[in-house]
Amino acid sequence: MNTLLNKKKYLICWDNEFIRYIVSGYSNEITIIPLSYSQTDSIFKKILKKACNVLGFKFIAYYLSIEKQVLREIKSIDDNSLLIIIGIEVDLFHKVLHSIIPGNTEKYLWLWNKIREDDVNFLESIKKYNYSISSFDKNDANKYNLIYKQQFYRYPSKTEFEYSIHSDFYFMGHNHGRRNVIDLLKSELNSEKFSTNFIVSENPFDFNVSYFKNIDYIYETRCVVDIPQKGQLGLTLRVLEALFFNKKLITTNVDICNYDFYNSANIFIWSVDNLLDLKRFLETPYQSISDEIVFKYSVDYFINNISQK
Repeated sequence: MNTLLNKKKYLICWDNEFIRYIVSGYSNEITIIPLSYSQTDSIFKKILKKACNVLGFKFIAYYLSIEKQVLREIKSIDDNSLLIIIGIEVDLFHKVLHSIIPGNTEKYLWLWNKIREDDVNFLESIKKYNYSISSFDKNDANKYNLIYKQQFYRYPSKTEFEYSIHSDFYFMGHNHGRRNVIDLLKSELNSEKFSTNFIVSENPFDFNVSYFKNIDYIYETRCVVDIPQKGQLGLTLRVLEALFFNKKLITTNVDICNYDFYNSANIFIWSVDNLLDLKRFLETPYQSISDEIVFKYSVDYFINNISQK
């Protein structure tokens, strides 16, 4: 029996629309604390933060930058509780956090991005906080001796019967050095007379499309496009969006055939499968994946099994 299920649970994540949407799909009780920074500081507070930074008191400056409501919620974390942190890779945040929370808190940090060379110092700096650290990327987990915990998603709240199809292929994502591959795939699809809806952002912090509009686009397409970053060996959100919305997927991730939800009727691997078969692939019906398999990629499964290695 998983005794952690009986603990009071907290989850801290960035105050980001798509992250909040996913984690709010958890079906049991959990307190979600979205991390955000103050946007309306008084003149005195601005001067104080600047002075702290200049004098080297970066901990105090960072503490002052966090929204007061966020600090209140962190201070309310109970003794002997379970805390999950999603994708927050800021050293000063973890320093502030551990100056506040009870020492007997069970702590889990899940890394939602690939680890870059300049992230290695971050991993070293947080060892003292006794986290159980996991990553969505298999390569990173192996390279840095972390626990591998795959990407997760939530069950949709709408039905596709509310939508009509407006595109054959849909992609939304940041550039992340993928522009050439994105443009090449779009060009090949268009040359075959398929309709495409590709939204690419050059700024990882500014998309100009809400996540809920992204969901609308998923419902309105026949096939979701997945293009992982170079060297990534972990599932992207695009893959799980296709899985949970019962949409076909075209992907450049050749490792996807090793997953239990892989079905060649639903997933087309670009550069492996024959492009001449793409029209037939798109026209054949989607083959449902068992509930047992889909559940393993849900936010419920992720949180309920966070302590499992």
